[in-house]
Amino acid sequence: MRDDPDNQYRRRSVVFDVLRAESSRQLTMLRIDKFSDGQVTTLRLSGRIQSKHLRELQFQIEGFTQKTMLDLEEVKLVDRATVQFLSQCESNGLDLLNCPLYVREWILRERNRELG
Repeated sequence: MRDDPDNQYRRRSVVFDVLRAESSRQLTMLRIDKFSDGQVTTLRLSGRIQSKHLRELQFQIEGFTQKTMLDLEEVKLVDRATVQFLSQCESNGLDLLNCPLYVREWILRERNRELG
């Protein structure tokens, strides 16, 4: 889903959250790139996804009437609330593309924990 010279896909980038963490004094950022071919919208997420981002991410997902997918290839770090959120998204029919192995395994552990 890279830039298409024929403009087949519409692309819009949003950097919606840059916060200075109080304790570590590091910048945390989640970037959302939106791609659409008119039938499917892909939200490519980059950086760290933390619980404080989930409300905005849910808002972004719900903003589309067409099929929506999350591309997690550039996600570097998630917290437990994010894993639970991604698991719920997947259970609701959202595809998780390029899901990092550690996130996939964590999702499976959380599901098993809920069942057991």
